[in-house]
Amino acid sequence: MLRIIHIVPPDIEFPPIRYGGTERVAYYLLNAQVSQYRVLQKVLNEEITFEIFAKINKTFMQQLEDNISKYSIMLNLYTCPETSYDYILCAIRKILKSQKEGREKIIIHNHVIQRNSFFLLHLSSLGKNAITALHYDPPFYKFSNFISLFLKGKLIAISKNQYNRLKRFLGSALYGYVHNGIPVDEFPFCKDKGDYFISINAIAYAKGVHNAIILSRKLKTKLILIGPIRDYRYFEILRKYFDKYVTYLGEVDEETKRKLLCKARALLFPVEREEYFGLNMVEAMACGTPVIAFSRGAVPEIVQHGVTGFIGSSVEELMKYAQQLDKLDPKVIREYTRRKFSSEGMALKYALIYKSMLKS
Repeated sequence: MLRIIHIVPPDIEFPPIRYGGTERVAYYLLNAQVSQYRVLQKVLNEEITFEIFAKINKTFMQQLEDNISKYSIMLNLYTCPETSYDYILCAIRKILKSQKEGREKIIIHNHVIQRNSFFLLHLSSLGKNAITALHYDPPFYKFSNFISLFLKGKLIAISKNQYNRLKRFLGSALYGYVHNGIPVDEFPFCKDKGDYFISINAIAYAKGVHNAIILSRKLKTKLILIGPIRDYRYFEILRKYFDKYVTYLGEVDEETKRKLLCKARALLFPVEREEYFGLNMVEAMACGTPVIAFSRGAVPEIVQHGVTGFIGSSVEELMKYAQQLDKLDPKVIREYTRRKFSSEGMALKYALIYKSMLKS
């Protein structure tokens, strides 16, 4: 029997009702693992049970109930304190306590890296059974050279760009990369688009929301902003430019977000940081909506220039590309996303990593 144990950040409900990239990817992964239960069994040559440490909401069990009953899957839910270090320590203790004299095989798929708390897991006796998906660059990773020599298990980047940037700091502890995936067929498809752009990001300078506002105003095209406020001083500056062109909706539920994404002319993603992945780009493309973005971090891995969107290095360059959006085919954009970024593909790639760990 193989126990696959997911440790999900505890500060947002799982699955998230509104904003929550890490939690949403973890949920998509778990859903794909459950729906592909038989495939995973063949790959791993093991009977499988699933366990989750998370802040569970009521929707969770309803959405997984059919597959759980269909395959008679065992699913155990756990809760722990919300402080990241206490949370990881609590998870370690409960997993160790539940072990049956080492007879069971365990894979721990950790999604928590706040304040480098994942080091506690990878340095513990359970470390050899653990992988951590680096949903963003770990804090203080540039000072991790020494400690990474003692890490057990595997760290997994979520893009090739992130892998290349972190490799010299994390060394052999960084095993490879797996792109995030989404359930493409759950997203609506819209061939005909509306007369507005959309930006879905936390309101913070690094996310480049100001660039999206500048771009939309210069093009005299409406812009809908969605996302939680992370920097209130920055938000106060942006708010001065909210007018007939720019509307801020705050956080919205998943259904509303998908509907707005589907009808948008394009998702604007002119970020100011080396983006680790950018889940909202993939979600937009699943709807057949192109992406207009700066070439930062993993963006060139996600967006195929001239096919699923346009990539540039300045607002002026993106303005020129915005005039060419009608040349892009929404059907091609959606099928590209299905081939490259499905949650089923993500689940299979992680299963192959699990398999390599079970053999070592």
